[in-house]
Amino acid sequence: MKKITITFLFIFILGSIFSQTIVSTSPMNKIGILEEFTGIHCGFCPQGHTIANTIKNNNPDTFYIINIHTGGYAVPGNGEPDFRTSFGSSIGQQSGLTGYPSGTVNRHVFSGTATALGRGAWESSFNTLKVQSSYLNVGVEAEINIATREITVHTEVYYTGNSPVNTNLLNIALLQNHTTGPQSGGNAGNNYDHNHRLVHMLTGQWGETINTTASGTFVDRTITYTVPIEYRGVLVDMYQLEVVSYVAETHQEIISGKGAEVTTTGVLLQNDANIYNVEISKGNCDLTISPEFYIYNGGQNEITALNIVYNINGGAAQVYNWTGSLNSLKATNISIPQTNLNLENSNTIDVTIINSDGDMANNTFVKNFTRDEFLPETTEDVHVFIATDNWGYELTWNIKNSIGMIVASGGGDGTNGSAGSYANNSTVTETYNFPEGCYVLRVNDDYEDGGNAVAIRTTDDQNITYIAGGYGAGDDVSFKTSSTAAVANHSFTKVSIYPNPSSGVVTFTQAKDLKVSVYDIFGKEIFNSELLSNNEELDLSNFSAGVYLVNITDGNKKETRKLILK
Repeated sequence: MKKITITFLFIFILGSIFSQTIVSTSPMNKIGILEEFTGIHCGFCPQGHTIANTIKNNNPDTFYIINIHTGGYAVPGNGEPDFRTSFGSSIGQQSGLTGYPSGTVNRHVFSGTATALGRGAWESSFNTLKVQSSYLNVGVEAEINIATREITVHTEVYYTGNSPVNTNLLNIALLQNHTTGPQSGGNAGNNYDHNHRLVHMLTGQWGETINTTASGTFVDRTITYTVPIEYRGVLVDMYQLEVVSYVAETHQEIISGKGAEVTTTGVLLQNDANIYNVEISKGNCDLTISPEFYIYNGGQNEITALNIVYNINGGAAQVYNWTGSLNSLKATNISIPQTNLNLENSNTIDVTIINSDGDMANNTFVKNFTRDEFLPETTEDVHVFIATDNWGYELTWNIKNSIGMIVASGGGDGTNGSAGSYANNSTVTETYNFPEGCYVLRVNDDYEDGGNAVAIRTTDDQNITYIAGGYGAGDDVSFKTSSTAAVANHSFTKVSIYPNPSSGVVTFTQAKDLKVSVYDIFGKEIFNSELLSNNEELDLSNFSAGVYLVNITDGNKKETRKLILK
């Protein structure tokens, strides 16, 4: 995406050759900017939305709302829209919020030390602020070309007084209205009407600097920005955009601002099919992929059929003929049937829509992905890292091998107090050593609202793969293990284990300062020790008869031996 900022800064007095067009030069009181922290799983947030909208309806030109989806309540479950942004977390954290819904009114501290306020304090705080004089005024207007998706935002700031600080920060928030989606407590299922939803900060996380802040300063800034087809998978409706421009003294105190609906201009082509993304299905042990092609209709006419040609790693071209209905300015995902993947270190899928339309430049998309991205692989022990939420007992998980046998599992039966249940807000790590092969990690949530992430990690705590939080009823991910035999090391050649088979007491020779870990047939670590002498005995008689794997580790090098207990 391309952004161009053109800045003009003038110091002038009334009657000079410079004149503003959309901002008042007369002293005015402050305009209210409510940053409302919310989330689709927050049951009391609809009450907050109602309170904010009531204030807005009573003060249409002096109060503006920015709905920021952030925090745990904003984490989507499987199939739910992701209304979060990369900006919301930092804005929320600096406010000191402790519950939802919360909001800041001009990021001002009205009591205590935090700027975050409960919903019951928003109106009284705004009433206090709106009678205060402001040393600057803001004007804003915006339009978007629906053919090019380029938005132009024109903001003017006029200083009727002196700022107490030498620099101020100009912020421009891009919002979208009337997005339907789920909302706890909204009594509308998946059709709750989300408004004033922050989708992007056009001026970055904390805004662009205004370097002159004396009385009489006139700031004129125009920003152009190409709006993407979607943010985090949520389609942008170009007819439902608004902007809010505001000026802050720091990352906190907002002095004043102004909002405006985005008007539309431009003419669509008659026909314009656009492929704007390709997603590859998660890795699986049979190395098949089910790619998804993301298609956008940027033209006036309905699309009812598409001829799509694609190839993987330069292989034979494959054709997929799609039929359906895709209306103007709408998007759809086209799932392609499974195809075998000849996995390489680096892989490419090249997709082209061959239908003739008015803009062939957006008919091709190339997706690159690596083998580790598709099916991650490790030569180290497998660490299952579990971070529970407020309802740890709801989480259960298992790992299956390539023939569908469960080789590891955890959690109770999904009910509170069941044996093996995880504690709330806790962190648990289970360590395994699996034979070479392909495995599937499955995570389940009994309440079907997901939880925190569950990860497969290496010995040095790096993620191999993971299931992100908010996984609804459950999710799964695949990974591979390779031989755990390390690069040959002279110290291992001298190590012997006897007797083997053993009745329980085992002697390790020439093993001083080496580490020994013993795993059962399911890969569960049952014993570990650092050997302190060259002829050290280990008593394993408490373990059942059977076959075990013994990892002998020397720093970063490792060798695996088989041990039989009888």
